[in-house]
This record gives sequence, C-alpha cells and structure tokens, in this order.
Amino acid sequence: MAEEFDYLEDSEYGKVATSILDRSKKKSGFFQSGNLLGLFADVAAQYINKKNRDLQAEQAKNIDTLTRQYNRVINTRKDYFNSNAIKKQREDYQLWKNPETKEKARLAKAIEYFNQSPAMQLEFQSSTPYEEYKKLPRNEKNSKLMYETLELLKGSADIYFESITDDALVQPTQTEYIQEVQDAFEAALNEAENDPTKKSFIRKQFLKAFGRDEKGNPRFGLVNQDKLKNLRINAERSAGIGRDNALQIITDLDIADREVDEKVSLKRPELKGIDFITEKPKTSKANSDDKSLINNALADRRNFFNKDNKFKIRDRFGTIFTLSVKDIYDQIDKYNGNPDMEGRYTRNSFLADIFTISDANRKEFEEKNYEGVKASAQQFLLPAIEEVVERLSNGLPSRGFENITELFNPKERIIFNSQGIDYDVSYEQLQNILKSKKPEEIIEFIDNAEYNKEYNFMFEVLKSNLIKW
Repeated sequence: MAEEFDYLEDSEYGKVATSILDRSKKKSGFFQSGNLLGLFADVAAQYINKKNRDLQAEQAKNIDTLTRQYNRVINTRKDYFNSNAIKKQREDYQLWKNPETKEKARLAKAIEYFNQSPAMQLEFQSSTPYEEYKKLPRNEKNSKLMYETLELLKGSADIYFESITDDALVQPTQTEYIQEVQDAFEAALNEAENDPTKKSFIRKQFLKAFGRDEKGNPRFGLVNQDKLKNLRINAERSAGIGRDNALQIITDLDIADREVDEKVSLKRPELKGIDFITEKPKTSKANSDDKSLINNALADRRNFFNKDNKFKIRDRFGTIFTLSVKDIYDQIDKYNGNPDMEGRYTRNSFLADIFTISDANRKEFEEKNYEGVKASAQQFLLPAIEEVVERLSNGLPSRGFENITELFNPKERIIFNSQGIDYDVSYEQLQNILKSKKPEEIIEFIDNAEYNKEYNFMFEVLKSNLIKW
C-alpha cells in the first residue's frame, strides 16, 4: 500500500485530497470526519479511471503509429517491386524458370554480358558491341567465335539465375511479395491490441509486480503476451523487418541497404583475347537518285525509263529477249541459269547488284572528276543494269552469294581446250583434274585454257579456290 500512497501523494488528485483532509481536521478533528474513507475511495477511483483512459489512449496511439509504420514499409515494398530495374530482372528470372523459355532467357543474359564486357566494347569501339557484331560480314571465324563466347556467357547466366534470392525477383506477383509483411503487420497488431498492460491501471501494476518470477519467466497474463510477442518477432524476421523496441520499426532490411547493380553482381568470364574480324561493309544504302529512278520504273511499265531503255537477256533455255528492267524484275525466275544452281537471283538480289555496281561506277567517276562535271543517275545505272543482265544471261549468281564453292551443278558440262588437249567434262570432273595438280600447275592450266564466254565465271571460281586444295 505504501506504493499507492506515494502515487496519491505525488498526483494532482492526491494534493486535492490532502487539502480537503487538512480543512476537515481543523474544523472537527481528523478522526471525527465520518467521510474520510468515502473521500479516499472517491479520489482513488477517479485517479484509477484517469490512468485507465491514459492507457487506452496510449494503446490507440501505438496502434496508429504501428499502422503508419507498416504502411510505409508496404508502400516501399510496392515501389521496389514495381521499379523498372526489378521488373526487368523479375521477367528474366521467370523466363529462365520456365523450361519452354529458359534458353531465351539464357541467350538474352549472355548478350547482356557481352555488351557489358570492356574487352568487347574496346574490340568493337561501341557500348553495344553485339549490335556491331551483327553488322559484320558473315564468316566462319566470327560465327565460331561468337558461338563459343555465347555458350561461355550462358553458363555465367545460369550461375546468376541460380544465385537469385531476392523475393522481389522470385515471387511473380506483388501480392505474394508483400504477403510476409502483411503477416508481420497482423502479428504486430495482435500483440498491440491484446497487451494486458494496456487494459487497466490495476492490472498493469499487478503484472508489473507479479507478472514474472525470480528467473524472469512469465506468469499470468504475460504468458500469452510473450507468445504474441514471439509470433510477431518471428514474422518480422521472416519479412526482413527489424526494431529497436516493441513500438518502433527502424528499418526494412530487405530494402534499406540494397543496391541493385547488375554490372557487379557476379564475376563474369573475361573476354580478353577474343579477336573478331571487325572490318565492316562500306555501306548498305543505295544511292537515293538510283532508288528513285528504279522504283518509278518498277511501279509503271509506261515509265520513260522502261520505254527508253531495253536490255537483251537470255533465259535458261537459250532464248534471247529484249526487255525493260521492269519485265526482267517481274519474271526474274526465268533468268537464273541452271535451276539446280545455288546462289540464284531473287528480285531483291537483282536490285542489290544493280545498286552496288552503280555506286562503284559513281565512286570511280567522282574520284577523277576534277572539273566538277555533273552526271545523271542514268549514267551509272545503265551500265550497272547491263552488267547484271549479262550475269543473268550467263547463269551466274548474285554478287552477294557467299558460298561460291557450290555455285554450279556438279554434272554441268564444260567444253574447252588447254595445253593442246580438248576437254568435254563435267564441272565435278574438272575440279578433280585440278585438285591433282600443284598450285602453279593449276594457274598455268587455267591461263592457257580456251573456252567460250559462258564459262568465264566457272574458271574464275576454280582459280580462286586453288589455295584451298
């Protein structure tokens, strides 16, 4: 009871009661007051009621603070989950998890690593070296190097994806991602709402004095409260939330110190020493004047270019026609030589060859044009068309065809004379004859060969390939 008298002595209600008792004592004597016990009980009841109201207000304030703190954490989680960087990484991870799209994710990550490689950026003189690689001429060395490099980087991509533990990437939806935080919030609210020390002043004082034994073990109402506290602590730990005390959330550990930096997240293979052939084509764009002339001609058979310019062309059966560029373009399949031959013309390759040769003609002219003479597009286009038409008439492939070792039908006959001997052999037989000779003998054999114009390209191909034999 001494403790309660201390409360009364120190409180506003205690001071009022003392004043009343003093006046009563002066008037009729302390022990003569019949209202002493009733007055004490009334003052004590008012004091306790006020303390109860204070506890309830404190509990409501704590719950409000807790709600605001958790709302901040949840909103922070949502912002992080929906950030562009995390969204992209999550999409990549989900693609990698799916067996049907896993290879797509591995390749995309490998290309990302390739672009981030300082060695490749230096090699290609670009911040996006893979895009520059795609512009290179296709050749066996580059293709082999890129295949091996991407396979190496795909392995690194697997290591990266397997190491991911961030729930913002692992969980496919926002609801799943914030579920642990919401569970922790519910546990914290349950603890705060059921706190027995906030139910009444008397109960608080009782639990303060008797709620734990000498060893600190909980008794009475604190048994359940400790259970609620432990549930809250475990839930908050699972959600990555830390506290200094039971009322203040100090950090969201999953977010506070996290820096998303994909470039340094994992050690990637060093790509030094990979030597691509990085020489690029001069240009892939046709001259605008050339394009305008040809496009207009292809659009209308009555166009002046078609009326004024005709070209002699031989179909694959040997019949010669005099046609406009539009007629040849429209019936390109008739003028492709042997139908079994690889590298045959398409409409696109027909135009590409014309524009390429025209550009070369224009460049040659401009290099010698010291007087600044003006020239029309037709001056360069017409010879280009004639050359391409001649190639078509002779069954030669488009200039852009790469695999020239398989241009001709192996059974195609070739008639010629070399070093006094007449030959009537297939293309395959001639290859075998040349392969049996030394390089210098091949050159002498071809240089002394006499043949019709239609075999020019065949012998050019055979001579260019001698180094491989």
